[in-house]
Amino acid sequence: MVDYLEKALGRENRKYLLVPTIERTPLDEDVQTIPGTRKYHQFQALQEFVIQARRLSCFCTACREGRPAQCLNLDVVGPYTIYKCKPSIKTTLNEAFMEDPEKENPLAAGNITENQFPNVGDFVKLTAQIHKAQKTYYATVIEINKDSNNFSVRFLQRSGTKYSFREIEDLGLIASGPPDFYSWEVLNNSQWSIDHREHYTFFL
Repeated sequence: MVDYLEKALGRENRKYLLVPTIERTPLDEDVQTIPGTRKYHQFQALQEFVIQARRLSCFCTACREGRPAQCLNLDVVGPYTIYKCKPSIKTTLNEAFMEDPEKENPLAAGNITENQFPNVGDFVKLTAQIHKAQKTYYATVIEINKDSNNFSVRFLQRSGTKYSFREIEDLGLIASGPPDFYSWEVLNNSQWSIDHREHYTFFL
């Protein structure tokens, strides 16, 4: 190999430089590893020292936009598992279900009453907490499950001030609990309109 390199590249001088002692920042000994890390293939940071992980990956629209509860392949990839990697860190992001599962989250819709629960075909305004930011979405209800206090929707995509349905359906399961703590408002007919191009406008 040396002979080949000398013929191909010619003789070259090599210089060795003595590197002084490298000063490294001490590792934070309070940080914990995630059990079975090598078995997980998708991770998301929720806040400093708090992450969620799952064994299979998905890159559908909902997952790319930080809405894992509406993952189109949730039945295949499964839900995320949340880990707090530093026990001493004080976290509020997932306090309601990680620190104290019985504690009520102010963003949760709470117990759903008959008047609050939508019907199939209703348009709803959805509000969720995504990475500390409050997000708003519009959707139409396609299935309800009152026994489990959740319902399924088809999301509309925003374009400027109007909304429309995508050719590839963006579906999601809506519930008031973790991880997104959805709240919703059922819209009446006076709160939305549709034009000849099937573009929706919402009046709120």
